[in-house]
Parts: sequence; C-alpha cells; structure tokens
Amino acid sequence: MAVRELQKFLFLKLKTQRLKLAATQARQSIAVILTEETIEQDLDQLEEMLKGNFKTLKEFVGVLREYRQAKPGAESALSILDEALKVQLSAPATSDSANSSTEMDVLASDNEAFTEQADPTEKGYKDYRQK
Repeated sequence: MAVRELQKFLFLKLKTQRLKLAATQARQSIAVILTEETIEQDLDQLEEMLKGNFKTLKEFVGVLREYRQAKPGAESALSILDEALKVQLSAPATSDSANSSTEMDVLASDNEAFTEQADPTEKGYKDYRQK
C-alpha cells in the first residue's frame, strides 16, 4: 500500500508540474477579458480559445487539489518504508526471523502488485484509481 501511495503522489506531482505551464499560459490569455481595450480578435475564435483555457485551468486546479490531498499520505507511506527498512537492516539474520512475516514481506508483496499493475501513464493511473 505504501508503494502505491508514493506512485500515486509521483503521478500527481508530475501532472501538476506539466499542467502548471499550460495553466499559466491560459491565465495570461484570459487577462484580455479584464482589460478596457477593444478585443480585436475574431469573437468566435476568441470564444473557442477561452473555452480551452478555462478547461485547462479547471483541470489544473483539480489536479493540484488531488496533489495537495495526497501529500500527507505519501509522507506517511515514506515513513512506513523508512521504518520497515530500518527494522530490516537492524534485524539479525536468523532462521526464525527469516520465516516470520515482517513489514518487508508486506512491502514486497505490495511491490509485486505495483509492478504487475503499475502503468505510469495517465490511462494507467485512471485504471488504478478505479480499482
């Protein structure tokens, strides 16, 4: 579960960064509606451009919200991984501890599920979210 949280957070961070540039450009082009200057563009063309820009801004705000909500979960997941690695590194290698179920076993099985199901593309993330 920890690995999945980190993968989700990474996807959201990358998407937020990608959309930020497009949102900034959209915001600059929308500024034309707040000026007192006469709009010299074809109105139909301007309307289509603004619709696309509003869509871009809406998508950016939605992804940014998801990113901010996912951050505490990612930080928690990272703490779990750090703790599991610390326990694993400090534990003596005995036959009893090798046979017992540890957090590392859980993480390993989680990682196997991640490897089988992970798709770093947007489509893969949408499929992941539906599960």
